[in-house]
Amino acid sequence: MIATVATSSLLIAIASQITQNQPHGFPQKAFVVESYVVWGVRITNIQIIILICAALASWAVAWFIKRSKQGQALRALSVDRDMATLLGVSTDRLSMATMAGAGAMAGLAGVLLAVHSNAIDAHMGESLLFKAFAIIIIAGVGSIGATVVAAFCLAMIETLVAAYWISSMRDVVVFAIIMAFLILRPQGIASRAWQRA
Repeated sequence: MIATVATSSLLIAIASQITQNQPHGFPQKAFVVESYVVWGVRITNIQIIILICAALASWAVAWFIKRSKQGQALRALSVDRDMATLLGVSTDRLSMATMAGAGAMAGLAGVLLAVHSNAIDAHMGESLLFKAFAIIIIAGVGSIGATVVAAFCLAMIETLVAAYWISSMRDVVVFAIIMAFLILRPQGIASRAWQRA
């Protein structure tokens, strides 16, 4: 996790130098934005596309981990690297493939975020990195469903804090939740299901 933060900070610094800390917007006609009202909530076609892409990506990752041979090997690797090696799993190759897949998912998230913001900024995903770590800590390892539930719950808590309390306290509340999980349940909410699987 520390290496991830350090690498992210380095890449953000490089991107800031290249872009001179200035956001770069898309051409005005790059995306046609249309608004709809669903159950009293206004939502745009861009947001619908993002939701569909996120749902499909989550389903694809869940299917890969649960159903494919490579996914089963990855689960074995996460539990016991030495035992996975004895079973014939190429742990180094699988680790590199996993890193590449994680990078691809992060790239997809960056593209969707840029489309939603209608601009590219070196610091655009920086605030989301903290929330991603919070979701990982809350959900634990091994369950896509728990990760999705944790993400929705965290988003709902942030929205309620911003709407009914003070918007600047959102990160404070999230940090308090992280500390509570680290003290009371450091393994996350999905650890037992992961061990049984």
